[in-house]
Amino acid sequence: MVVGSGQGLVNVMHAAEVPIVLGAQSLTPVWLETVLKTYTEWIHPASAFTIVAPLLFGVGKRTTAVHLLLVAGISDLTNLLLKWTIAGDRPYWVDDRVRQFPMTCEAGYGMPSGHVQAFTTVTYFLLMRWAASRSVMFIHTLFVLTGAFSRVYTGAHFPTQTIAGWAVGATFGIGGHHVLSSTRA
Repeated sequence: MVVGSGQGLVNVMHAAEVPIVLGAQSLTPVWLETVLKTYTEWIHPASAFTIVAPLLFGVGKRTTAVHLLLVAGISDLTNLLLKWTIAGDRPYWVDDRVRQFPMTCEAGYGMPSGHVQAFTTVTYFLLMRWAASRSVMFIHTLFVLTGAFSRVYTGAHFPTQTIAGWAVGATFGIGGHHVLSSTRA
């Protein structure tokens, strides 16, 4: 076992989650690994700025794109500040049995998950903006759960870190929509 760099109750909790990460890694079929690694890259926080917003601009949804950039930028900054404040270790810092992947060689703290937070912020913002149906929201939930699982499987995060990322992201996505709803695109 490797001792993590962070301190406090949050890292005691994370140490208790190591068996969940190890279980996810050992019980997931080999064929699914490529899918999970690709998905974890697809939900990268930079996607809001490099893919989604330019696409919205391209299809004439300029106000939506600007609002999304504002909400995603504030959410991303908040993620950084929370990571520095909470200082939650990553699974591969806590236990050397956790398999680490090249795309998850993260140097910063892991609480909350930036990937899950960014994906949730962007998608909730857009789904609220476009008044998505319940069935679309259900499908969205499956995508969020897949993203969270991919982050646990790749050893980048503990389950609680992905849950925290979802909670913060949902707050920014839904809250950002409500704050900016008077100037809909």
